[in-house]
Amino acid sequence: MITIEGSTRKEMEVRFLIAQQLNMIRDHYSEITRACHDEKIPSNIVKKEQPKRDLEDLNKVLNEKGDELAINIGDIEKYFRLPIAH
Repeated sequence: MITIEGSTRKEMEVRFLIAQQLNMIRDHYSEITRACHDEKIPSNIVKKEQPKRDLEDLNKVLNEKGDELAINIGDIEKYFRLPIAH
């Protein structure tokens, strides 16, 4: 099947998929930029679960040595709402 522009249906589908991917990349970049302008940690780069898991692992190591973290791991989400720089 030939379209008005002379492209096949497959070519049109490929162009559509490329456009979708470009829009997703643009949206991803926009979210990062918006978070940085708001002085927040971009959640599409650093997922909230990852620092919590990392801190839990670190806390286990510290506990084995008789030490502990100075922050409550359960409060990790509040750090995502705080400004990252001033």
